[in-house]
Amino acid sequence: MSAAAASRPGFAFADGVLWINTPNAEMRIRWRPSPIAEERTSRGEWREFWPDFRLLEPAGAEGTPRRFTVDLCLPPEAQDLAGSKQAAFTAFRSELPDRFSQVTERFCCNQWALLRMMQRQKGVADLAQSNPVLAYCLANNHQFRNHPQHVAAIEGLFQSRKKQKEILAWLGFPGTEPMVRLMRKILPGAVSPSILRCLRNAINEDQRVLEMLTHLREVTAGVLDLVVDLRVLDFVTPRLLSEIAAAPEERLDARVASMLFDAYARLKMTDPQRHVRQFTNVGKISEFYRETAAEYAAHVARRTQIEQERQARAAEEQRLQREANRLRREENRRRREKLWAQQFPQPPIQGTDSIRPIANYGELVAEGNAQRNCVASYADRVLEGWTYIYSVRNMDERATLSIIRGGDGIWRCDELKRGGNRRVRRSTVNLVRQWLREGSQNKLFPRSIGN
Repeated sequence: MSAAAASRPGFAFADGVLWINTPNAEMRIRWRPSPIAEERTSRGEWREFWPDFRLLEPAGAEGTPRRFTVDLCLPPEAQDLAGSKQAAFTAFRSELPDRFSQVTERFCCNQWALLRMMQRQKGVADLAQSNPVLAYCLANNHQFRNHPQHVAAIEGLFQSRKKQKEILAWLGFPGTEPMVRLMRKILPGAVSPSILRCLRNAINEDQRVLEMLTHLREVTAGVLDLVVDLRVLDFVTPRLLSEIAAAPEERLDARVASMLFDAYARLKMTDPQRHVRQFTNVGKISEFYRETAAEYAAHVARRTQIEQERQARAAEEQRLQREANRLRREENRRRREKLWAQQFPQPPIQGTDSIRPIANYGELVAEGNAQRNCVASYADRVLEGWTYIYSVRNMDERATLSIIRGGDGIWRCDELKRGGNRRVRRSTVNLVRQWLREGSQNKLFPRSIGN
C-alpha cells in the first residue's frame, strides 16, 4: 500500500498481504510464506502484534462470507468502505487452508493465535477438529497464564503434544475427563478468552458449575453467562439451563442472563435481604424481571421524593438562615447607631495626661483600629458599669488598658496591651499600677457607674 493510500482509512489485499488502515493504526497481515501480523509504530517501524479482532466469518448460503462486523474504530465518514473491506478479507481468507478457516471462523475474536498455532503444529489442527474450544484456549494461553504472547505461543506448541486432560490442567481447568467432555460441548461462537477465564474460575470455586453443565448436550452463550456468575448460581436449576440451551436465540447471545443480572442488581438496591426462589424456567425470570423493574421504579420515585423534600428543607433552612442573618445585621446596625449616639459613663478613676479615659463608642472604635485589637466589643460592658477603657501613652509606647470592677467594688487592672495585643514594657506597667493606687486608694464604688 502506498504512503498516500496509507494516510486514509481503508482496506486492501495485494501481493498476499492484507492491509488495514484506521485512524488509530496501520496494520499488515500475511499468511505466506509464514504467518505474521505487524503494525506500524509511531516511529514508522513495523512491529509484530497479535490481532484480537475477527478475521474470518462463517460463509453465507452462497458460499461467500456474510459480512465483517469489525469496524476497527473507523469514523462515520468511512462506513462506505464496507465493499472494499469484504473484498480484502475474502481475498485474505483464500490464502488459508479450508480446514483452518472452517475451524477458526466459528470464533468471534482472537482467531489469529489459533490460525498461527495450527499452521505451526499439525497436532493443534487435529485438536481443533476434535475439541475446538480447548484448541482455542491453548492457542490463547497467554490469556490464562499471564505470560507474554510470544512466549505463550512457544509454550502452547510444546503443550499441544500432551493429552487433553494435561492441557486443561496446565491452563488451570480441572484436568479430568468430565472437563474434556464439557469443552467439546461448548459452542465456539459463544466464547471469548474472558468468558472462558470466568468459566475456569467458577468451576474451580464451585463444583456445582461443572455438575450442572455436564448434563447438557450443548453449552451456549446463554448458558455460559448464567453459570459463570456465582452471585446468581443459587437461583439456577438444571431445568432452566436445559431450556436456555435449547433456545435458538440464546446460542450466541445471553439475553436471559442479562435479564436476570439486571433484575438481581435492582433487587440489591431495593430489598437486599429478600429471599429469591430458584427459577425453573425462563418465564419465571421474565416475571422476576418485571417485578423488580416495578419495585425499582417505585424505589427511585421514593428516593426522588425524599431527595426533593430534603432539598426543599435545605432551601427553607437556608432561607431562614438568610432571614436570621438579615435580622442580626439589622439589629447590629441599630445597636451601633445607638452606641454611636451614647456617651459612656463618667470614668471610675479620673484620667491623666498619660492615661486618658475613652468617653464614647467612636473613640473606642478608633482605639481598636489604631491598636489592632477587639476593644470595640467591650462597649456593652462599659455601658453596664463593669468595665472601663483607657488609652495609655508612656513616652514612645502606646497601650490600651481595661479595668474591671470586682465584687467588692474595687477597680483593678484587667488587660494592658500594646498594639496587636503585645506585652508592654515594665515602666508602663508601673505607671498604670501607680495610677490605680493613687486614683482609687482602695475606694469602694457601691453603685454602678452611670446610675
